[in-house]
Amino acid sequence: MLLTGHQTPAAIRRIGARRLTTWLRNRNVRGTEQLAAKAVQAAGGQHTHLAEGPG
Repeated sequence: MLLTGHQTPAAIRRIGARRLTTWLRNRNVRGTEQLAAKAVQAAGGQHTHLAEGPG
């Protein structure tokens, strides 16, 4: 369910735990507060850095 609305770590970081909890609760997901907190924490540790191209 989480990935249907927020596919990237950046999207999860952007929405934040409080709004993510509400979003999940509105979709009848169990354990919303814990899931949202873990998702935001995990997203906080995931950053993609693209290598610079030549030139």
